Amino acid sequence: MADRTYEIKELQLGEILDHSIALMRKEFKLVFTILCFVLIPVQVLWALVSTAMASQLPENPIEVTPVQGLQMMGGGLVYLLVLGLFALPLTSGALIYGIALRYQERETTPGECFRYGLGMVLPLIGAAILCGLATGIGFMLCIIPGILLTLLWFVYQPVLILERSGVINSFSRSQTLMKGSMMKAFVLGVIMFVLQMAVMLVAGMFDMFELGPMFDVVVGVARGIVTGVFVGFNAVVVTVFYFSERCRVENLDLQLRTQEVAAETGQEETVL
Repeated sequence: MADRTYEIKELQLGEILDHSIALMRKEFKLVFTILCFVLIPVQVLWALVSTAMASQLPENPIEVTPVQGLQMMGGGLVYLLVLGLFALPLTSGALIYGIALRYQERETTPGECFRYGLGMVLPLIGAAILCGLATGIGFMLCIIPGILLTLLWFVYQPVLILERSGVINSFSRSQTLMKGSMMKAFVLGVIMFVLQMAVMLVAGMFDMFELGPMFDVVVGVARGIVTGVFVGFNAVVVTVFYFSERCRVENLDLQLRTQEVAAETGQEETVL
């Protein structure tokens, strides 16, 4: 049996992070190429547009006209809609699909991942809207219900993308996989949140320097790239967590070993 680069098994919290970092380093070219298809260009374009719009505003906020304020708000709204209803779902579908294949030592290309993600855009948009509405209502109801739903649906995206289970079934399937691992997911979520806040804090420090529009453009572009890379790492972490939970609940690791033996004897079967 051939040696595997990544041992797919039930992982503890530290092992999930170790596997994710190793996978991100090894597959960075694939991840970054997928990010460059849509997500990073959208963020870079918004950095350029918002900087150009901001340069037209008076230095005194009181002097901003209603028309200028509406233009900024309208531009921000368009950016959020494009990001949330197209760029992020498409990128998530492509990333999770590609990472899952590479994690299993299977070959793929950025183009193949992009085409797969494109085919999953509508289900991912629908699932994201439902998840956002439910968790949003949950957070308004004393916060705790929102946290519980977030943890129960921690792996709904990998379920939807890799198992093609349908929007509604992806949530119930995620709940099945997450039973017994919600505390692990909570701690992992806190770690990822702290990392994201640290990145945003460092990026925000550059806003203190007023070195002209060109400097603002460079900072905006760099912020868009860094944010995109963090989205890629988050997809890696969620995918690794999903495989770990399938090993814990369904003994996926044993199924994969059986698949490898079958492949070596000419009786290949596919688990995923």
